[in-house]
Amino acid sequence: MSMWMTLVMLLKRRVTNDTNDDVLHYFARVTNHYLRLVKSNPKLILRHDMQHPIIADSGANYHMFHEIEFFESLHPASGNVILGDGKTTLSIRGIGTVSMVIDDHEVKIPNVRYIPDLAESIYSLLLHIKSPKHSLYSSFDAGLHIAFPEFTTEAILGNDDIYINAVPSASNNCVNSLAPSPSCSTPDVCRHVTQPTSSVTLEPSLEDNILSQLRKYYQTIKTK
Repeated sequence: MSMWMTLVMLLKRRVTNDTNDDVLHYFARVTNHYLRLVKSNPKLILRHDMQHPIIADSGANYHMFHEIEFFESLHPASGNVILGDGKTTLSIRGIGTVSMVIDDHEVKIPNVRYIPDLAESIYSLLLHIKSPKHSLYSSFDAGLHIAFPEFTTEAILGNDDIYINAVPSASNNCVNSLAPSPSCSTPDVCRHVTQPTSSVTLEPSLEDNILSQLRKYYQTIKTK
């Protein structure tokens, strides 16, 4: 059996174990339809209205934020994540709980990776549909919606991605144990950060590496 067949079988096994996987794939297909409409009619792009663009990504295995203002608690961590191109890696600087407001509703997300070098924060729709009372739905008439236990928000269309319109909770004080970083995008916030006492090491999982190899393989096919 070839290496690629083995990778595909492992990936299929992962997908089989995902809850609501059909919903995620349908949502992704309809998303692609809407993004094609955006390219033909740029007036549909609403991303510029957002203060903090957060990509709602069906391919991300983790929630990853680059703005420290979203964290209500944060602990030092090290390691790397592999981006969607299958080759770019970025350093993890911490892990903690994000608290944000979406449509006047406060949402708390645990185990979010703090990656200041990300261009935009990423909300994992894969983890979303695995959470109790979280779901997705979409139609050509009603648009794209992300459902939380207490409310539903409409996804925002960007040029190449869909987004969640959220802002940091007013209660976030960023009182955490992460060491100040020269790459911190918000120095005023980073001044309130204290020296770490311990650090967690987070490295890409076997699943991440499988997805990375598949992405590289598909990129190779596309360029031939």
